[in-house]
Amino acid sequence: MRLALPLLLIAVLVSSACGTSADTTGPVVSGGYTWSSFFFPGSFATGGRGINDTGEIAAYYQASAMETDTHALLLIGDVFFEIDPPGTVNDGRGMGINASQTVVGSYNGGMSQVGFTRSAGGVFTDVVYPMSFGTTVRGNNDAGDLAGEWDDAADVRHGFSRIGGTFAPVDVPTATSTRARDINNVGRIVGHFDDAGGIHGFLLSSGAYTTIDFPAAGGTLAGGINDAGVIVGVYIDAGTGLRRGYRFESGTFTPVDYPGAMETLPTNINNLGELVGEYVDAAGVGRGFVARPAP
Repeated sequence: MRLALPLLLIAVLVSSACGTSADTTGPVVSGGYTWSSFFFPGSFATGGRGINDTGEIAAYYQASAMETDTHALLLIGDVFFEIDPPGTVNDGRGMGINASQTVVGSYNGGMSQVGFTRSAGGVFTDVVYPMSFGTTVRGNNDAGDLAGEWDDAADVRHGFSRIGGTFAPVDVPTATSTRARDINNVGRIVGHFDDAGGIHGFLLSSGAYTTIDFPAAGGTLAGGINDAGVIVGVYIDAGTGLRRGYRFESGTFTPVDYPGAMETLPTNINNLGELVGEYVDAAGVGRGFVARPAP
């Protein structure tokens, strides 16, 4: 794991949050990537969510077996910083990070799920989709545009974008629910949706939706997209029901699997082709990973 931020900025972060050294393993070369893993010490599970072009990672850790007992993390080099917004009840998660080190995510504020942005200087701003009953921010680009999800009064989930400060719905036609997961610097959005046929990934580009289905899979989710249009995500193995990773570029799917893992869940890709996500090891423990293209 590399350390890429100016020392002054790191000093600001250290002064505002207590750093914790990550448990790391690797590197291991496999499948065209150099893999490294990271784990928040003492946690039940750890997951990566977003990665910027200088290698900083938005993440979370699960403190116990309770699914909502989670906390938002920023990983710089091999050091974690806990970044739950003030007032967090539980379910804090870091989801995306851009070039200016603004982290986006969500937390439980007591009444509902609330989205947030966190600047590199540690300033939090709530993000709430108008009239929603819960908001989660999943991705952000370098201009500060956002992609995410919101719940309506009937508890139906919808996607949204916020581009230039203006919210807009992201709903795949005929879908029963839609989740927007990431937005790149040219405004393309990826995510997944449910319909009568199951779960499918999608790409939204210039107002048009394109469905993404891994061949012969039991379901497909799209999680991240870089500026070259390379998409990463997860497909469900139809034979085993296990979750596996993929990379989708120029119409071609390539499987992506952490070496020896039971399951692999890539969530984001940066402009260097580096992937972040989480995997489930042989003991059933969730751990974060970074996969960098091998030389």
